[in-house]
Amino acid sequence: MVEFDYTIDVRSLLREGQALIIVPPFAPLDQPSLGVHVLQACAREAGYHVSVLYANILLAATIGVSNYAAFNEPVRTLRFVGERLFGHSAYGLSLFDNWTPTLSLSMLLEQAPVEQLEALSDTSAETWPLTADTLKQLETMIPSWVAAVASAVTQLAFPVIGCTSAFEQTNASIALFKQIKHRQPGVITIIGGANCAGEMAQGIASLDPKGECIDYIFSDESEATFLRFLRAFSSAQLAADRIIRGELCRELDTLPALDFGEYSEQLDYYLADEQVSFWIPYETSRGCWWGQKRKCAFCGLNEANMQFRYKSPEQVLDDLNRLAQTYPSHKIKVVDNIMPFTYFRTLLPMLANGRDRLEMDWSLRSSLSLDNVLALKEAGFSIINVGIESLSSGLLRLMNKGASVRQNINLLRYVQSVGIAVDWRILWGFPGDTVDMYEQMLDLLPLMHHLRPPSSLYHLHILRFNSYFERPEAYGVHNIRPLPSYAAAFPPQADIEKLATHFVADYECASHQHLDVIEALAQEITAWQKRWPPDSDALTLLHVIPSGDRYLLFDTRGLPETQPIQLLDREQASVALTARLDVETPEIAWALKHRLGVVVDDRYVPLATADPELLQAFEDDVRHNRRDNS
Repeated sequence: MVEFDYTIDVRSLLREGQALIIVPPFAPLDQPSLGVHVLQACAREAGYHVSVLYANILLAATIGVSNYAAFNEPVRTLRFVGERLFGHSAYGLSLFDNWTPTLSLSMLLEQAPVEQLEALSDTSAETWPLTADTLKQLETMIPSWVAAVASAVTQLAFPVIGCTSAFEQTNASIALFKQIKHRQPGVITIIGGANCAGEMAQGIASLDPKGECIDYIFSDESEATFLRFLRAFSSAQLAADRIIRGELCRELDTLPALDFGEYSEQLDYYLADEQVSFWIPYETSRGCWWGQKRKCAFCGLNEANMQFRYKSPEQVLDDLNRLAQTYPSHKIKVVDNIMPFTYFRTLLPMLANGRDRLEMDWSLRSSLSLDNVLALKEAGFSIINVGIESLSSGLLRLMNKGASVRQNINLLRYVQSVGIAVDWRILWGFPGDTVDMYEQMLDLLPLMHHLRPPSSLYHLHILRFNSYFERPEAYGVHNIRPLPSYAAAFPPQADIEKLATHFVADYECASHQHLDVIEALAQEITAWQKRWPPDSDALTLLHVIPSGDRYLLFDTRGLPETQPIQLLDREQASVALTARLDVETPEIAWALKHRLGVVVDDRYVPLATADPELLQAFEDDVRHNRRDNS
């Protein structure tokens, strides 16, 4: 662990101005805060200087990057140990004396013994990597660290100091504000971010009911309200309301260019020896066009921010080219909820013809055609995040996903054929689920080891703003209450009901009663993952290539009734690569016998891959035949 000398000097990294925004722990180290730099850019365009201090980087430099990273794992954050670490400094909560690590999954399944969940630990709920002694040691140094940061920033005498709160950053913000107010009583303190959305702003206010350390709380999108606040402050006409409600930014093209210079400078200054590789965040849209039509039941996107808005392709191209020139060695992470579908015919061809080949990551729906996936490849995409969520038709219907197992399998085949990596996950624990929904997946997964496996198996979360929380009666959900870990992380006066994002609830759920099936599913996913890099150097294949006027099928899945190499005629190759409506044919019977496809929802779905040109040719033939026969 790095020794902490209890002095921090940020004067060489920050310039005095009208405001300072702090990014507290435990924001990720590997990307700057997009929202903070959007506000900074808007202020700059209006003639105000806003500096940004990455206190998360300061803490990582103090306690060590590996220790810091332990608080950043998505599953681990449900324990709110990061919030609890600052609880003593923020509110005088007792220290970690009697704290013991628990599986986060046991917080979601309150009635299930932890022992029954152990088999899920590799893919769902890793045990806490830091010992209780280490946590106590870290906690005892936090007050001095907070004081040192507060001392450093108050030397610059910013009249307005803010914090952003999304990734277990609330208690760190409170602790910093208290020390900052102690040293600079006249400072105006503000807080915003995802943890202040909607009525959660009232939850934040409950942490400081007398307004002694938080002056203003910004809720939801704040570009317009932040500028009005700065103007009002300049003219000494601040608002009377403590909570400042946001306004939608309807014209995203009007947002100014962002400058992440302070992030990269502070990363280099404080963590030069760690060589932290970072992403550049970028947004092309806000809201969700699918959610406006039919919101996925598990989606936690606030209805107030659901309205879909997106930048013009010309603006996106200009922005991306500028980012590529400024940060040529770094990947760009598009943080949209969903990619605008019109970009397939507008932006992607422009990217394909561009001079700079950008390495980007984007979130998309799974209902993509082969042409769509080819367009992504030609535009330079090497990885995409796709909302597959399940390979069970019943579960997809339960979650209002609006996609089919057929589309999900095809997407996995297409990206493998084209050469794009895909990050996806499987969800479980839904209201109204049945055991057979998971057993069907157990039968299917061994056939798919030649396709990229899911990265994780996650239990459904009851989130504020998702359908289970907002319309529980429609799903048979009742007795909704915040995760038990909130009570240990926040003070008695906190309005946890309004502060919380994650909840538990009571509902009929067969998978909760049959954890053996979920354990088997977790084991199957782990076995699948081990057949892929980095665990395996040799890729599993189910791949068709031309061979003269016939075709070779390579199958290394090692399943019963399969052969490592088969010589196929054209019709056999076609049925290995293309879907069929009629499942009662000899060709389909042959394919099913050799496990080259499956029947899902009364349709035959192929499993094999091929070079995209061959795959496209066979799909075109099938479409033409259907058209001729109709």
